[in-house]
Amino acid sequence: MMPIAVSMAWHLTLLQYLGNMELVYIVTFASIATVFGGGIFSDHCSLISDTTIMSSMFSASDHIDHVST
Repeated sequence: MMPIAVSMAWHLTLLQYLGNMELVYIVTFASIATVFGGGIFSDHCSLISDTTIMSSMFSASDHIDHVST
């Protein structure tokens, strides 16, 4: 997702705001932050993510009990 979002944000913003490079950088960095934030949020909210399953295995608890806490 990162190569698509960053290159799209860079090129579309560059075409629209050619004279304002500061705005191009702001939009590009905001796009990078959005992709990272979405990835981290989905990892924390997923019931079957690898980190959730591994932490329930390592704590020797039932997976559903671990998710509900």
